[in-house]
Amino acid sequence: MHLEFDALDFERRFLADLLGMLAVRLTTLHGYVDRERQEESDVFDPMEHLAGIGVVAAQRYIASICNWLSVDREQALQLGPRRKGVPIASVIHAAANYWKHIEDGDGQIRPATRRVLEQLGVRTDADYCVTNTLYECGYSQLQGLMDDLIVWRDAVIAEQQQNG
Repeated sequence: MHLEFDALDFERRFLADLLGMLAVRLTTLHGYVDRERQEESDVFDPMEHLAGIGVVAAQRYIASICNWLSVDREQALQLGPRRKGVPIASVIHAAANYWKHIEDGDGQIRPATRRVLEQLGVRTDADYCVTNTLYECGYSQLQGLMDDLIVWRDAVIAEQQQNG
């Protein structure tokens, strides 16, 4: 199992580094928002793209953990910390899928993806869905996401040991 945890630790470090880089850029862009004319700001689109990259990387982390531990992803998505009653892993999975597929057309977003995001209070027919999702989860500038994913990973490991 030691080798397995070395691989998991590599995945964690990689995601933490990436989220850290994205957070720095998001903070910089956030500084350009004109508080008096936010609707005219041209930094929200780039901020949404950076948030999208972050949730897709987090989704990859979730998939890697499930693969390394040979656990059912759908079951694993239900474990760990929650926001507004919704498991964070499920939220990240839904936000990543939304961001990856919204350019294919609104009709390409699966009902299950919409349901998860809407449970948080995020309107999937509005702009900046991923940014709004992170905001609803309390992840200002991606802070806290990595901590919750580690708690999720530990819950998956505990569940596997209990049932294994």
